[in-house]
Amino acid sequence: MARGNRGKNIVPPPQHEAVLLVDGLKTRFDTRLGAVEAISGVTFRIDEGETVALVGESGSGKSVTALSILQLLESTGQIVDGSILFNGTDLTALSEREMRNVRGKDISMIFQDPATCLDPVYTVENQLVEAITIHGTIDKGAAKERALELLRMVKMPDPESRLGSYQHQLSGGQRQRVMIAMALALSPRLVIADEPTTALDVTVQAQILDLLRLLQDETGTAILFVTHDLGVVAEIAERVVVMYAGNVVEQGTVRQVLKEPQHPYTEALLSSMPGTVAGSGDRLTPIEGVVPSLFDMPEGCRFAPRCAHAVERCSEAQPDLFELSERRYSRCWLREPEPAYGALR
Repeated sequence: MARGNRGKNIVPPPQHEAVLLVDGLKTRFDTRLGAVEAISGVTFRIDEGETVALVGESGSGKSVTALSILQLLESTGQIVDGSILFNGTDLTALSEREMRNVRGKDISMIFQDPATCLDPVYTVENQLVEAITIHGTIDKGAAKERALELLRMVKMPDPESRLGSYQHQLSGGQRQRVMIAMALALSPRLVIADEPTTALDVTVQAQILDLLRLLQDETGTAILFVTHDLGVVAEIAERVVVMYAGNVVEQGTVRQVLKEPQHPYTEALLSSMPGTVAGSGDRLTPIEGVVPSLFDMPEGCRFAPRCAHAVERCSEAQPDLFELSERRYSRCWLREPEPAYGALR
């Protein structure tokens, strides 16, 4: 890598086939107090069969990023800049009708709370058959067989009986298995999992993570795993994208980010969480302050008001997303590469 290579919107050069390339994505919401930018220039990629974790505190922009990809934003939200390339097609240029053909078939989503997504008046079979037949690629008879196959695939106990169950008759873990089955119904190339284990107890959480790993090995589906829990990241992902206040602040492999964080926010996040490398000691260190309001973002680095390493420059200008090594990035002035020799001549 040439020293001094940097840019606000960086998409790493392809080495494997990319399923998703998000570049410079900006999403804005209209509110009673004016327009606010919820995500600002978000950039990352997901390769074929890869799991990428999108990590950050509540309010960092993780879920808005996920919803932007599928264009499931509220009516007040809109993508105002950037591109979302899926299999080479820019999703931001598609109509709502065209996006309906993408959702479920090519890209599917697992939501945080299955109880709010499963219809209480329809059986599991009804809802799985609808998910399977919605794009008209299979008849209902074959869809019923496929529904049972999917429940077996997600290791649902007594799958034949569960086909006739309603959501209130299922445990939290069983509901999430149904949601995973629906997400995999049409063999999508990408599954977006938005905090899929947050509402589950630790034992069931581990079972769901094991299941996602197993299904990925079997199907080759790429996964974007959205979470605030870095402990979960170590269990599920190959690479990590860390977000703060609408920005990507660090990217790298799981080992790189957890063992050698290159942004003060990532370091602070690790130190504040039990079960992580940095937070494995007797005492945890809380992150002072709060995530800045969308209506009052700092002039410079958005983490500067909470950062123990901040210097004057940090409050004056926002750093670019610096490339530290191949597919390794940090948005921090402390990581700014020295100018290349040729640039000084």
